Order: sequence, then structure tokens, then C-alpha cells
Amino acid sequence: MRLFLLFACCLLFGCSPKLQSYSAQISALPQTEEGTIYLQVSGLGDDAGRAYENAIYDAFTTLLYQGVPESIQSSPMIPSENATAARPKMDKCLRDKNCYRNYITQVTQPGTAQKVKGGYSVTIDIKINLHALNDYLIQHNIIRKFGF
Repeated sequence: MRLFLLFACCLLFGCSPKLQSYSAQISALPQTEEGTIYLQVSGLGDDAGRAYENAIYDAFTTLLYQGVPESIQSSPMIPSENATAARPKMDKCLRDKNCYRNYITQVTQPGTAQKVKGGYSVTIDIKINLHALNDYLIQHNIIRKFGF
């Protein structure tokens, strides 16, 4: 009997479908102009609207705290020693559409939201004004003007 239960459990768990994981992806696009960065970002959410908002949020948080490799902003805008103190202030701004929209100069959605397990995935192209965002960080004492 034990052998049968062990076999049944192995069969049940061994044949279960494999879950796919989805994560946000960010890459720099070549159309970047002076003082701006043009990114292609994917976001996930419970619905298409939330996926779109998460894509924008992911673009800003990556730009602020990690930087975008192989772009004009390859290093983070907020140094790691300031990141812990800055995160609550920046999260408040990034969750307030009236705040973060000041730094977006263009958003295009290359396609419609795709249904994935657990929600929706959307990919957008977004152009962010780095000079205006940097000025905001300086005015709110998140970073220093010359980094000293």
C-alpha cells in the first residue's frame, strides 16, 4: 500500500505542468536624444492597466536604483548609500501619476497586452527626460548637485 501511495504521489507531482515565470525586462533603444533616455520596458499586472503602470514603475526604479546597461545612464541616478532613505520619497512620486508624468516625454505601446498565467504582460517604449528627473532629485535633497 505504501509503495502504491509513493508511486501515485510521484506520478502526480512529476506530471504536473511546469510553471513559467515572467519578469520585467528593460532595454535601451537607440533613439535616445540629448538629456533623454528611450527604453523598451515590459510590465506585469492583474489587468492590462496595472501591467502598463507597472512597466512605467519598473522603468523608473531601474533607472534610479540600478541604471540601464549599455545606455547613457548605465549607473544608478541615486547612489546606493542614498537609496534606502530615498526609496519612500521616490515610491510616493512614482505611485502619483501627476508626479512621474512630468518626466515622461513619450510613451508608445508597440502591441496590446498579452494574457499570461496570473495576469497580463505589456511592453511599452518610453522616453524619459533625465535632466528634469535629475533636477527633481536635487530639489528634494535625494541627491546632491555635484555628487559631493
